[in-house]
Amino acid sequence: MAVAKLDEWVSASASSTLTRTVSAGNRRTVWAVVATRLGGSTNAIVTSVDFGGEKMTNLNQRTSAGGAVRIHISTWYLREVDIAIRSNNTITPTYDNTPSESIIAAASFSGTNQRARPVLERNGALTDTSTPNPFTTLDITVNPQSYAVGAVCAVPNTTVSWHSDLTERIDTTDNLLTLSIADGLNTSGGLLQVEGTFATQNRAAGLSFEVNNRYLLRLESFDDGKICVCGHPRHKHGLKIRDVSGTPTPEYQESHCRVCNHEEYIEDV
Repeated sequence: MAVAKLDEWVSASASSTLTRTVSAGNRRTVWAVVATRLGGSTNAIVTSVDFGGEKMTNLNQRTSAGGAVRIHISTWYLREVDIAIRSNNTITPTYDNTPSESIIAAASFSGTNQRARPVLERNGALTDTSTPNPFTTLDITVNPQSYAVGAVCAVPNTTVSWHSDLTERIDTTDNLLTLSIADGLNTSGGLLQVEGTFATQNRAAGLSFEVNNRYLLRLESFDDGKICVCGHPRHKHGLKIRDVSGTPTPEYQESHCRVCNHEEYIEDV
């Protein structure tokens, strides 16, 4: 099952909130990226993000180490179980200090991993100078039928050109701050170059992550009352493979004898 993008990236600048509607789907995750800039020796760090009354989980972040201007970027996600019970479509970040500039972006995907941390690959990068440009440490290896997402921010106001492995989705500015996000579906899996090159920059940060479709399977005993093909009356079917990565509904079940291990059938349920 391939990951699919339900709702394309949208963004809001110079705003305290972002409206993000989420289409119907299965195994959904909503992903948010927040970038900030604050002048002086203090950072404006995102301490939490709320989506419709539900707390999103932080995946990764990078923050300036010093200098007269500070930037910060972070990624957050919400899984199906919490998407379904949210009360509205408003994404609201909370900061430890009020930023001079801020940009919020979000997208939703379906067919995604529903584990507590549904990401197998993630990277981050930061520079308080004009190099490196681009970040090559954001490259990631993704699983088949999974998305790679890259997000980079920089000052001053600039434009970004992405490597052909990804497609740029947003390029948003707020005064001196720029946030650019690109993504791409890799059907066969492998290394993707998550490299966004700034036209100009003197301070930059970036994050990359995989939106994957890995499932967590659990083996469960059951008895459907059918006799094994070996004919012995005590040899009955006894194995169910259940997906427990976020929903109690099994993807499929496979019956075989618990004694002699004869496989009987595989069926969708």
